[in-house]
Amino acid sequence: MQQQLKPLLMLVAMILILGGSALAICFGYAAWQVLYHPEKVDILSYILGNLAAQKDVPAMTMIVDGRVGEYRISAPMKVFGLAYLFIAGLAMLVSIARCLSDAGVNILKAIWLPPAPPRKAQPPAQPAQKKPDIAL
Repeated sequence: MQQQLKPLLMLVAMILILGGSALAICFGYAAWQVLYHPEKVDILSYILGNLAAQKDVPAMTMIVDGRVGEYRISAPMKVFGLAYLFIAGLAMLVSIARCLSDAGVNILKAIWLPPAPPRKAQPPAQPAQKKPDIAL
């Protein structure tokens, strides 16, 4: 049964390895673009351009001693939060890519088990020596 599934498992393993590698390269390229050339990323320019223009609303409101309290987040803090979310999301995506590649490698390891170590040759059995019969 294992020999029949070996080609299919090899194909699945190669797809997982190549898919994980391609995803890691894509995520790395996206991170490089955002970190070193953010002006070329349209969606990032849109978000950062409209972040300051947004209506200043409180991030949290609370009632303290019968009065309404508000907590506002500054624009630089909002940008920092977006950057943190980007880095955290990128880390999750890279870990998914690594899991795909690791799964493919483990499938290949399971298919190609290392050969069994050679057995030590046992020395040929020596015939038992007879004790001479001594008659008294």
